[in-house]
Amino acid sequence: MVEKLTDLKLKILSLYRGNYLAAYHVREMARLLGASHAALLPHINSLEKEGVIVAGKSGKSKPFTLNMENISVKDYLIMAEEYEKLALLERAPVIKKLSEKLSGSGASGAAILFGSYAKGSFTDESDIDIEYLDDILGVKLINKLKEIGSIYGKKVSARAAAPDEFEKSLRKMDALAIEIVHGHVVLQNADLFVSILWRYFNGIRQAVVYKKEEWNQAVRAKRGHGESIPKKSRQRIEHA
Repeated sequence: MVEKLTDLKLKILSLYRGNYLAAYHVREMARLLGASHAALLPHINSLEKEGVIVAGKSGKSKPFTLNMENISVKDYLIMAEEYEKLALLERAPVIKKLSEKLSGSGASGAAILFGSYAKGSFTDESDIDIEYLDDILGVKLINKLKEIGSIYGKKVSARAAAPDEFEKSLRKMDALAIEIVHGHVVLQNADLFVSILWRYFNGIRQAVVYKKEEWNQAVRAKRGHGESIPKKSRQRIEHA
C-alpha cells in the first residue's frame, strides 16, 4: 500500500536526484535537510516499507539507497523533481516566467536548468543556464527563452541536444553533462530526464554487480584448484 507522499518524503527523495546510487545514513539526511533525526525516521521507515529505499549495513548504522530493482521508484523521482521545481519557482520569478513559456510552447522536450539557479546560489547578476533535450524544436524554443530573459535583464545561456546524445555524453563522463546531473532542476518533462538517468545509473549498477559476480566465479574456480587470489586484485574488485 502506498502511503501519503509528504513534504519530508519528497525532500528525502530529492537527495538522490543527482545520484541514484547514493547512500545516506539517517543523521546525514537530517544534516542535509535541516531536520531532526526523530522527524525523519517515520518517513524513512515509510519509504522503506513501500520498497522505495533499501537499508544496507555499515557498522552499527544503516545507509539507505534507492531500490533500483523497483521500477516504480522512477515515479517517485519524477514527483521529487516536480517538488524541487515548484520550490524554485516560488523563489525565482524569472524562472517561473520561463517555465510558463515552456508549458505553453507545445514543445515536449526536457528543459533542464543548471548552474547557480538550480543550486539555489543565484544572485541578481546570475545568468540562466538551460540544457534543452529536443533536437527538433530545441533551437527555436531556446531563442524564445533568450528573448524572455532579456526582458528581465537576464542572459539565458542555452543549448539544444538530442536526448540520446546527452545520454552518450553521460556515458563518456562529459564534464558538462555530469555537472547538469549533479545540480539541476527540471523545468519541463521530468519523465524524459528521469528515464535517461535511470538507464545511466542502472547501467553502472549492473556493471558493478557483473564485476563482483565475475570476481566470485574467479575465486571459486581458483580455490577449487588450491590457488590464492592476489591481494591487489582482490581489493580492486571488492571496492568496485
